[in-house]
Parts: sequence; C-alpha cells; structure tokens
Amino acid sequence: SEGTFSDISIINNTIVGNSGAGIDPQSRSFAGTNLLRNNIVTGNDRDGAGNMGVFTADRNLFGDAPVGTDPVGGEVLFADAEN
Repeated sequence: SEGTFSDISIINNTIVGNSGAGIDPQSRSFAGTNLLRNNIVTGNDRDGAGNMGVFTADRNLFGDAPVGTDPVGGEVLFADAEN
C-alpha cells in the first residue's frame, strides 16, 4: 500500500529469530516523530535494515549494531528476581 507512516511508537518489544530483518522501514514515507525505544532486536538475519534514521531511537539493544542514543552495549546480565 502507499501512504505516509507518522507518529509511530515501537516501545518495549523483543524481536528475535526472524528470517529477513527484525526492523526494516524500507523505502516508505515517514513524517512526524517515529519512536523506537527500549527494544531488544537480535538473532534475525539482519537486526536493523533500511533507513533506521526515520526513528528517534534510544535505549535499544541491537545484536548487530547500535541504533540511536544510549544504546545498551557489552554483555547484558539480567537480575535474578528471586534473589
């Protein structure tokens, strides 16, 4: 379909194990503020593809390369909720 995507929010998702890209805005038309925040995107054929610059992005974990500001990096350790 054709049209413009505007003011999209992609927040608090885990995108793992997909063939193709985890997130791929392709060559679509974007307007407004499109937010990519606090997501885990890893283990896909490509974690991020296309023009990721269409997003205002922060605090995301991408397996293949950081996207946006304040990316999570290094070895990520999760707390044991029972201890």
